[in-house]
Amino acid sequence: MIYNKFLKTTALVTGMMFTLAACGASDDKANDQGLPAFSAERIKDHMAYLASDDMKGRDTGSEEYRMAAEYVADFYKDLGLKPAGDNGTYFQEVPFKTTRIAQEMSSLKVMDKIFAPDAVVFRTNTDSLELIANGDLVFVGYGIHAPDMGHDDFAGVDVAGKIIVRLIGLPEGIAPEIAQAYSSTQRRGLQGAKAVIDVSTPVFEETRFPFATLAGFFSGERFELVGQNAESDEAVEAAPAIEAIISAAGAQDLFAMTGSSLDAAMTEAAATGFVAKPLNVSVDMKQVTLVDTSITSPNVAAVLEGSDPVLKNQYVVISGHLDHVGDTCPHQPNDTAAEDDTICNGALDNASGTATLLEVAKAFAENATRPKRSVLFLNVTAEEKGLFGSEYYSNNPTLPVESLVANVNLDMPILFYDFADVVAFGGEHSTIGETAAKALAKINIAVAEDPMPEERLFTRSDHFRFVQKGVPAVFLMTGPTAVGDDMSLPPQEREGYKEFRKFLETNYHSPADDMNQPLMFDVAAKYALGNYLIIEALANEEQEPRWYEGNTWGDQYAPGKPRATAPAPMEAAAE
Repeated sequence: MIYNKFLKTTALVTGMMFTLAACGASDDKANDQGLPAFSAERIKDHMAYLASDDMKGRDTGSEEYRMAAEYVADFYKDLGLKPAGDNGTYFQEVPFKTTRIAQEMSSLKVMDKIFAPDAVVFRTNTDSLELIANGDLVFVGYGIHAPDMGHDDFAGVDVAGKIIVRLIGLPEGIAPEIAQAYSSTQRRGLQGAKAVIDVSTPVFEETRFPFATLAGFFSGERFELVGQNAESDEAVEAAPAIEAIISAAGAQDLFAMTGSSLDAAMTEAAATGFVAKPLNVSVDMKQVTLVDTSITSPNVAAVLEGSDPVLKNQYVVISGHLDHVGDTCPHQPNDTAAEDDTICNGALDNASGTATLLEVAKAFAENATRPKRSVLFLNVTAEEKGLFGSEYYSNNPTLPVESLVANVNLDMPILFYDFADVVAFGGEHSTIGETAAKALAKINIAVAEDPMPEERLFTRSDHFRFVQKGVPAVFLMTGPTAVGDDMSLPPQEREGYKEFRKFLETNYHSPADDMNQPLMFDVAAKYALGNYLIIEALANEEQEPRWYEGNTWGDQYAPGKPRATAPAPMEAAAE
């Protein structure tokens, strides 16, 4: 058993035990409240194993990822948790087909200009070995088709059979509900277009991903779910025949050929009343795809059975992704890793969330008092490939999907500072937000509003696949406020927010996200305690979580289910 073998070489059983003392309370107070203790040292050891160089970045389908999955399953078995995978095991094997786009054999030609390989990258998932598209270009701004929300970049133009050009990102000032619903280019309208050219803007390349990083990602192995019920229920149109991303520098050349400029196009697209327009140039596109192989990669699932004879048939799901991006990892600008280091260890993304989940599982398993509802502990694969592990589970649940009443997802808690608040992304949509605020108030942790709505994090992690099945969910992260922060400062000027932004700009998806970072494991234990309290509260509430009346996600994915009336804002509720 991998976990037991590792246990023999570490000091897990003699590690420092964390109680509310790390939250500013005494051990006696922790005992008076009857709260479990959490081990900072054990969390450190879990992370050290999962984020070691030997694990080679836990890439989906790799031998090292399977070792990580076996480690987690062994841990659940030692706790006495029931297997909740396939055929009486802890594993649900997720089937994939892998492909690789031959970027050097693919091409984008606009009029007489063939764009160089360093200016364009192709990204279409396809069963075809070669795709061809040619036709006239139409500029559709950001490509948002949301007439029911008062925004339609396709109004007044017919793009059927055309090739559309759209900007990556979203314009400033866009309504929050539109931003959340259309955070990904894959969920935007196509309106019959046969091909797409996405434009990587200067802002996107400066604040999110340099084009070389994007190109490296799409030049690598691509994953596609296969098998029964593999497809998402997400309401999207059929994928375009062919899709490419052009760099900001390449886009400058493209728009210059139309007699305009990229800057002018961005200004037009952000203006109220934007109208799509033909660009009066023709395009030839070709994508060549190489088929690699079929593989499987497991989700890991375990159950703690509830104590109530009726409510135990309902499940609160606590989830986190176990995979990362492997050992051929590009560097971020200004990261601190050695130049020849190519392993993306994923210490914070998401060994920290996984270690938290394991520690919460241990606390529940060792508590003599079981919660009323059952708890499903779910470690998913292929989050980094497109939320595929959670997508597969939500379409092929090992428990009846109607019995899943709530999801709390743990992904990338930042452990560089002692947090005074958390952000429960999605908490404003359902009663889970109220429950979380009340549970965390017990240990003086506040619930903050989303300080970075431009990142649209509610739709970017595994909880969203449960939302698409009508399950209320939150994605919990360490918040913008550090203990001792000046509360008169805006959240964006507080220590926690600065640490999160710094991580995104330097160590995120780079070899620098390893155990050499200044990680605070007592903070991880505090985060585990907070998650434990939320799960405990959800599992013991008399009424299951409900979407709020008139909520966009509830109306779309859970029509007909009982609703609740939205309360005052969460921060006020937490106080």
